[in-house]
Amino acid sequence: MIYTNNINSVVYDQYLEPNILGNAINDKIHYIQKPENLVVINVPDTYKYRPERVAKQFYGHESFYPLILAANNIGTLFEFVPSNFNNQIKMLKSEIIEQILNI
Repeated sequence: MIYTNNINSVVYDQYLEPNILGNAINDKIHYIQKPENLVVINVPDTYKYRPERVAKQFYGHESFYPLILAANNIGTLFEFVPSNFNNQIKMLKSEIIEQILNI
């Protein structure tokens, strides 16, 4: 770690250091985003900012919407605009969700 007078650079250096939690999260995100673990569905713009409604329809429960965001590399639900993805939204296959929940 490089110490300077600027607190932002210290925080940034700390962020770049590898750690167990960060590596575990990155591994899961890379696993979620593998093409063989995804299906693509057509989502109209009526679901703009509403990934939880897509999760309810596709998975049967709203609480899975963060997986939709992760699969599409979306940071927040306010970035969930299907037309930005040509109305093609990537969804995790149900069996992959079961594997993640069983880990």
